[in-house]
Amino acid sequence: IILTLAISPFLSLAYKQLKKFVHSDGSEILLMQTKYINEQSLKTPSIALLLAKKETMHMANIVKGMVQKLLPLFLNKDKKLLQELEKEEQAVNMLRDQITDFLLHLSKQNVTEDLIKDSFKLLAIVKELEEIGDIVDTNLLPKARYWIENNYDFSEQGKQELQEYHSRCFKLISMVVDVMAKYDEYKATKIKKKEKENIKLAYNLEKSHFTRLIEHIDKTVQSSKTHIELLGLMQAINRHSTQIVRILYNEV
Repeated sequence: IILTLAISPFLSLAYKQLKKFVHSDGSEILLMQTKYINEQSLKTPSIALLLAKKETMHMANIVKGMVQKLLPLFLNKDKKLLQELEKEEQAVNMLRDQITDFLLHLSKQNVTEDLIKDSFKLLAIVKELEEIGDIVDTNLLPKARYWIENNYDFSEQGKQELQEYHSRCFKLISMVVDVMAKYDEYKATKIKKKEKENIKLAYNLEKSHFTRLIEHIDKTVQSSKTHIELLGLMQAINRHSTQIVRILYNEV
């Protein structure tokens, strides 16, 4: 049975049990806190796994939001976005640590082999989500700070190309998050096909960029390195996103 992160297929009784462990007072839960997992829920392994899946979805949605913001950060030179991304990366690291610790504790209990397998799948997915967060934090944020401080800009054609590729990158990770939430073999196959299309598009956009560089089009020389790096980093995000689907569908 392929692991999905949805709650809907499970029996209503399990859902009622699960609700006992979720905050129910309607108060806002801070970004730097887990929303679902806690030590108490480890007493019921099947419910603990459901909560870990929900927490991983929480992490995935934060990462998706980070990907959505990465290009506007450069195009709009928005320091507020920079601060938001820094906080979200801290949240991703916190969730990685908490989910990993939770699943390792769960796996050490007297649980079924299937539950252990599902736990290790979740651990692998959490690792891929962390890798995407690290791309934003380690590679993109330092470049964005320098970009904003020096008031750099892309050529108009360069902006259009980056926007096109970023749109595809965000669409891909959005589809991946959808597949995590609900089993969809057709969409999973489509994701892998889109990754190949995006690799080809990135190659063509790089060729176009180098053509402009040779022609010394205004703003191209000073932004050349950042343009190519952004394309490369978005390709890396695509790879990690697609790897999540492979993990879900037992292809690794």
